[in-house]
Amino acid sequence: IRLASASCSADTSSGGSSGTQNILEREEGVALAWRLRSDIRLHFYVSTLPCGECALVPLSSDSEGTLAHKWLKHKTEAIAASQQQDLGLPLQDRNRTGAKPATGMPEDPKQEGIGFHRSGVLRYKSGRSDTRPDAQTVCYSCSEKICRWNHIGWQGALLARLIREPVTMASVVIGGPLYEASFVRQALFERAGTSASDARCPAFLHTPVLFDWSRSARESLQGTTSMPFAKVSTAGLSIVWCPLAGQDQGPGARSISRNLPGFHDVLIGRTGE
Repeated sequence: IRLASASCSADTSSGGSSGTQNILEREEGVALAWRLRSDIRLHFYVSTLPCGECALVPLSSDSEGTLAHKWLKHKTEAIAASQQQDLGLPLQDRNRTGAKPATGMPEDPKQEGIGFHRSGVLRYKSGRSDTRPDAQTVCYSCSEKICRWNHIGWQGALLARLIREPVTMASVVIGGPLYEASFVRQALFERAGTSASDARCPAFLHTPVLFDWSRSARESLQGTTSMPFAKVSTAGLSIVWCPLAGQDQGPGARSISRNLPGFHDVLIGRTGE
């Protein structure tokens, strides 16, 4: 969005003479309307499976995904108790996601194995667990948003006023250890059905190369000399508005947290150390 809006602004400032430095070109005969240049291809990289439907990939071993820690704990306890039974992953299971079924969607069965989650439902991001129900925001999972953008365009509603043709990705590249091509394609494109705009399905690709600051890359370094063991969680750069002690908070101002007073709004956050 920032790249496209900057391109529109640069083209307007230069009177349409920005040339090959701009990823957009003017639509002929239409005032204040742009489209992606025909020789430009956009590629989207995400360092791990997007939360929601796409994260529910099938697992083939007990060393994969969100269940690895659970099964490692079970195996350790079994060894300590001198038990010899096989505690491997069930023959069929899937990765887990923290995204919850959206309002009006059927709940997850939470059965053992592959029946824990329900497939094909819209999901919300889980958000802060200690946030009061009336203060929680509604945000669809990354899988829902990417699937939608792949059909109607990545420029968003605001820029759609200026860029009327859908801006699409030539490829979506997913990092991390978990990946199944057909499952990812279904979750991020095909489950939405036939697109009214005839959007072309992007190529879905996988790379084992870790993004330096992804969770997987950080966790792989834990216990080494370059990074002693540390919890990987939301960084201190998250911005939380909190009035000064004794300052008038205004009528009706309440903390969004059930446990901590004075925290009123989470504006932005990222994953880090």
